[in-house]
Amino acid sequence: MRCMSFLIILGVFMISSVLAQETSVEKLEEFASQYGRSTSFRYADLKGSPYLDDEFERGAIELENNEIVELNLRLNVYDDELEFETDQGIYVLKNPEKMSHFFLGKSEYVYFESSNLAEEASGFFKWIAGDECLLLLKHRATYIPSVGAGAYEPATEAELRKESDTYFLSINGELPVKLKRKKKFILELIPSHKEEISRYIKEEKISLYKNNDLIDLVDFINTTN
Repeated sequence: MRCMSFLIILGVFMISSVLAQETSVEKLEEFASQYGRSTSFRYADLKGSPYLDDEFERGAIELENNEIVELNLRLNVYDDELEFETDQGIYVLKNPEKMSHFFLGKSEYVYFESSNLAEEASGFFKWIAGDECLLLLKHRATYIPSVGAGAYEPATEAELRKESDTYFLSINGELPVKLKRKKKFILELIPSHKEEISRYIKEEKISLYKNNDLIDLVDFINTTN
């Protein structure tokens, strides 16, 4: 089991700086040849969409050598793939574990790889907060098969349906763990700072069901490392 290590770049200023860099047509084609594989839309007959957003959005990918490639991106949340567009067509990004950062609009994404293809904690995650302890968000879509008409129910079409976003925590670059909004879960995940975290939750009246409180807690946890 392996996940890529990375250093989170904080702030909209850094993201804006990355997106301000232009990538030549020649460089994009070279990138597509090395890191892309061609794709075709396979969902035309299905209701719904596999994408977080159907439209491509300006973004950037930072390679392991710190080189920045600016290009149009969109996230396929059903296949858990990142697509990019050049003058020659649409490609799926291959070997994303060899990349450092992914910027899509004003959001930053990170990729985790698992040897278990069924592992839900692998793939692309949106970075929300933290560096040693990361708060991450997972977007997903699910295939819902068609259902024939019943005695009292009409037939339904097959569709791709967006799921509710799911929060995860990753500690020190390990594969993310699905967040349980319970104090016991947090304390067991980070036992070395159990007393400090427990005291902070109590004194600051942290509610794990409030996303802003969750971000505050993750920021605090990162000060304990």
